[in-house]
Amino acid sequence: MFASNLLSFLFLYGLIARVAYAGRVHFDNKPQVRVTTSFVNFYARIMDQWGDGGGKTWVISSDSSHPFVGRQFGGAKRTSIRGTNAFGSGYPYGVNDASTVAGRPFPFGVWPLWWPDDFMGSDEVGPHLDGIRPGGHISIVELKANKEEWSKSNDETFFALGDSQSLLSTLVSYVTWCHTSRVWPVRFDPRLQNATVKLENVLRYYRAGSFALAHPTYTNPSARNATSQGTTSLPDGIQNSRFWQCLDEITASALPIMNPPPDNRFWRVFPLVYRFTYWLMFIIGCAALYLLAITIAKLRDILWNCDLIVGDWMQARRESKAQTARDQRPPSPEYETYP
Repeated sequence: MFASNLLSFLFLYGLIARVAYAGRVHFDNKPQVRVTTSFVNFYARIMDQWGDGGGKTWVISSDSSHPFVGRQFGGAKRTSIRGTNAFGSGYPYGVNDASTVAGRPFPFGVWPLWWPDDFMGSDEVGPHLDGIRPGGHISIVELKANKEEWSKSNDETFFALGDSQSLLSTLVSYVTWCHTSRVWPVRFDPRLQNATVKLENVLRYYRAGSFALAHPTYTNPSARNATSQGTTSLPDGIQNSRFWQCLDEITASALPIMNPPPDNRFWRVFPLVYRFTYWLMFIIGCAALYLLAITIAKLRDILWNCDLIVGDWMQARRESKAQTARDQRPPSPEYETYP
């Protein structure tokens, strides 16, 4: 019993230890976006879909040759991911001038969208930096309601804008949970006259202005007012739409955001402790198996020789009874001794 309990403990311990070690931002088949901030050592942080974010902020180091050296990034939590319909909304920290996004940090790890004519200083993250934009160039995808699920008209068609990797990973969630039609994203250039979505069509910004949901028939009259705080109130037809509510909720919940920085000190020490404990448990397990094997061998011998053991026991019992009977027999009569 002891040996079997010990083996069960060793199995559970090994399983839990491996799961804990795998928690170092190792995920299987889970969308992630790698944000590299240094060309010297390619140091990077991971943006995780459905992650909680948070943690300490980082600063882009001066030895990285990065265009935004000294800029803070990361640290924002998912609870602050929603903005309004005003560009530049949704920043949890670092807003010194509400009329421009230039010079602001990147709280969720990615850069804000950019709009034509250097609107609110967004040219600093414009198309000339698409090659190093976290998550890739700006893309757009049509989000049309599946009539079999929502029974709505073609008016129930929204558009999502964001970096290509975030858009692709979130698109999987849109299709899975909101039953949108399956359409691939395409590159988005807001400077085009026939651009699908304009600045005025944005319903809500997310993740510090780096992602947006829009409707081509919606118009925000204050969209080009750089000092506008925006609003979360939308026309009743959109606000009460279950399809819109689903898109809004999935965007806020599934959009990739930056993970907290890893605790390097812990992970430098933990593998050593893990290895020592692993080998100690391995040795104890081998000893337990050896003892178990000896016990099983003895039980096997006992079972195989059961007939002989029982026979010997029965013979011993018969002899014991016979001896007892002899001891209890009355003594022989004493006869007279003749001279």
